[in-house]
Order: sequence, then structure tokens, then C-alpha cells
Amino acid sequence: MPPSRAAAPAGPAAPRDGAHVVKAGDTLYSISRATGAPVDAIARANSLGAPYSLRVGQTLRIPGASAASVSIAAAPDADVGDLARNVSYGAPASRPRSLFDWPVQGRMIGSFGLSEAGKRNDGVNIAAPVGTPVRAAADGEVVYRGSELEGYGNLLLVKHDDGFVTAYAHNDAMLVKKGDRVRKGQVIAKVGQSGSAKEPQLHFEIRQNLKAIDPVALMGSL
Repeated sequence: MPPSRAAAPAGPAAPRDGAHVVKAGDTLYSISRATGAPVDAIARANSLGAPYSLRVGQTLRIPGASAASVSIAAAPDADVGDLARNVSYGAPASRPRSLFDWPVQGRMIGSFGLSEAGKRNDGVNIAAPVGTPVRAAADGEVVYRGSELEGYGNLLLVKHDDGFVTAYAHNDAMLVKKGDRVRKGQVIAKVGQSGSAKEPQLHFEIRQNLKAIDPVALMGSL
């Protein structure tokens, strides 16, 4: 009989996947933010393709997360920052005010920051007639085109140098696609009333390394 051997010590257990049951208002981005699992990893684990449509009651595998880590309440609805976190950024650099131009001319109906009602606006809202051309605020690359973020309607994100991203929401028509290079002043969309907009308008944001910046601080009054 061969000599007996002590059992080899067990190695660390591989992390187990957790599960998340989709609730009303959940998006893949809000689930990613709540669990810490990357959006693309959740999509691959559940064979989801863009635009990542979910249904209430659907059970999603959350790669590398324990059951405890995904039992927390769902994070608030995703916003532009959740999309922008998937963009590669460089170190911020000082730039002249002329880096950006206003994407549309119109009447300012929503200012940056907290409103009197306590609601946060990460950009500005500019009223303009339906079909008014929306122009790229600076040279860049389209990194998102879609309508999956609740309330934003038809949304474009354009990546620029030095970690900047601009967002253009509530569009009627979107005239560019993901991956397109655009030039400052190029017409990329038409003003609309999609999403939660109560009148025709453009919601416009500027972010640098995910942080929302008041467009008026960079470009002056409209």
C-alpha cells in the first residue's frame, strides 16, 4: 500500500458570481455602479447586446461579485457620467476658453447646478425650435449614440482631448454614429423633444475626467 499523503491545503476559493434581479428603473449602467462590475463584463456574462434592454424580474449574473455584494439597493438611474466612465482619459490640461463653442443658439431655460427645487443639473438646457442644427462644440470622436439613459432621449457623447466629453441630449435626429470623427461646428444632430423634455430643447453637458463642468464657466454666457 503506498504511503498516505496529507491532503494539499486548499487554495483560495475562486470568486463566485452573484445575481441581481432586475427591478423597475434598473439599467445595465445603474447595476454596474451598484455592484462594481464593469458594464461589458455583465453584458458578456448574460449574452446581452447593445442597447442592453432589460426586463423587470430578469435575473442577471454579476461576474466576480458575491450574493451579498449585489443585494444592495439599486443605485439611482444612470446618467451621462456612467457612460463617460467607459471612456479613456488623458491628464487634464489648461485650455483657452475658445476650446468649445456653444452647440446651439437659443434661450437658456435650465442652468448648471442645483435648482430651487433641489434638483441637480449637470449641464444646461437651451430652448430652440425642433430641427435647429446642433453643432459639435469641439473636434472629437463620437463615443456614444443611443437612447437608453432614462430621461435623456436621443443622446450623443463626443470625446475630446484632455479628458473632455460633451453630451447632447433630447435630440430629434442624430446625424453621426459611434466612431465618427467630428469637427468643431459640424452639424451632428437636430434639436428635438425626446426623453423627458417638456419643450424642444438641447441638454448640453461638458465633463472633464467624469466631473461635470458649468459650460458658462468655459464659454461665457450664451
